Amino acid sequence: MQGIQLQKKYATIEDIFNVGHKIEKTVHRISKIIKGLKSFSRDSENDPYEDFDLNEIINESLDILTDKIKQNNVKITFTPVESKTIIQCRESDLSQVFVNLISNGIDAIKDLKDKWINISGKVKQDRLVITVVDAGAGIPLNIQVKMFQPFFNKMGKLDLVKFSPKKRTPNSIVRYCFYTS
Repeated sequence: MQGIQLQKKYATIEDIFNVGHKIEKTVHRISKIIKGLKSFSRDSENDPYEDFDLNEIINESLDILTDKIKQNNVKITFTPVESKTIIQCRESDLSQVFVNLISNGIDAIKDLKDKWINISGKVKQDRLVITVVDAGAGIPLNIQVKMFQPFFNKMGKLDLVKFSPKKRTPNSIVRYCFYTS
């Protein structure tokens, strides 16, 4: 019977530090996703309007979609609003808007060779403009005119994650915003 020779490998302090750092990053990422999902999935109809940083809401929305973005190999470019933009809103409602826009964009471009989504924000005169553009061909005019009809769905299926029976206008999601340099 031949003996099996085992080699002992000792970890250095640097190895232990690197593993600890990776664990810490993973735990932080998981907690951000869970926080985002908890606020995203709850009914916020009775929540008060609160002040939130718009750039943080968009970043948290992107965190929720991290796996879908990676699975579909989509390049996301987010150019934050230059100034600190505080908006008084219901955070989970606005997050749902961004998650749905980005998720729909991913669905629209998933079969393309060049897959990208650009998100940018800027202050124009007294307005805050957020733009979400993807590599797709755009929405046909015959669909555009129906998009805001209740229960309109061009996909032929009802995605319960994206469907919300709440009847709110965009004005009821954001009350006001202000900017600081």
